[in-house]
Amino acid sequence: MGFVAYDTVANNLEIQNTMVDKKSFKLDIFDAIFKVAGKTWMKVTGVVIINNAIVILLAVLPILALLGTESPIFQLFSNPEYFQQNQDEFQAILYTPQVGGALLILLSVALLVGAWGFVTNLRITNSQVLTGAADLRTHLAESLTWDIAKMFGVFLLFYLMLMVGFMVSAMFAIASVWLTILVLLFFLVFLAKFTLVIPAMFVGGMSFPDAIRYSNQNITWSRALRLLGIIVLAILIMIVGLMIVGMLAIVLAKVPFIGIGLQYLLQWVLAGFMATLGSAALVGLYYRYEKEKVVDSVEDDSGWTHLEK
Repeated sequence: MGFVAYDTVANNLEIQNTMVDKKSFKLDIFDAIFKVAGKTWMKVTGVVIINNAIVILLAVLPILALLGTESPIFQLFSNPEYFQQNQDEFQAILYTPQVGGALLILLSVALLVGAWGFVTNLRITNSQVLTGAADLRTHLAESLTWDIAKMFGVFLLFYLMLMVGFMVSAMFAIASVWLTILVLLFFLVFLAKFTLVIPAMFVGGMSFPDAIRYSNQNITWSRALRLLGIIVLAILIMIVGLMIVGMLAIVLAKVPFIGIGLQYLLQWVLAGFMATLGSAALVGLYYRYEKEKVVDSVEDDSGWTHLEK
């Protein structure tokens, strides 16, 4: 009995050491992010694979069937080396109404499904933090709400703001290259100040204006600059990962029958890994700056003050 009790206590301590709650992000945010990512990466990768499969079924296959097997677009999907070998031909047909319209439909479907996936990933990560568990099917179903349209709108808004930043900074290129870089850096840091908008809306349940204020108040200019540095570093690591996956994908694509499937599966797994870290980072940042609200300042018999988390 003594050994059983000891094992039980040891197991409980081990579970507590690996659990991640809201307070963990206030102590060591990087450790907490990687811990929660380690618990959710299989589910988030599952969401990425499901989302890509839906895009293929709803958009890619119908478009390819409409354009025909002789279309360069079909060749691009079936042969990863096609674009490098036929860049001029591909660019020539890219701006035709038929191909341009098809790609616009594909992009719209991909963004809508991607918004659904992003909402689902945030729900999975948040559930893991709050309850210590997350069910993939439950969160996929519960994410089929107006949150998808909200996320889609936020995507478009940030994209437009980014494009405006690039265009404005490009206008200064005539005067000075350094001035262009400084203006672009300002816009990027400005966008980084609103990193908390998405988690504040989809984790904290705030309205868009409240989420804007929440992010602007908590992400100071210095914090935004540090966040931008971390984001740039993450993008560089992602680019290296994509290059490695790209080289492996070219090799796998040469395998008869299953090569293309293995190529896309490898890319989806990498995308799942990045989505896992991204979701964990956003949820972690939200809880790091979440304020604790004092409900009752009267202490109980044990001397602890009650707090509403």
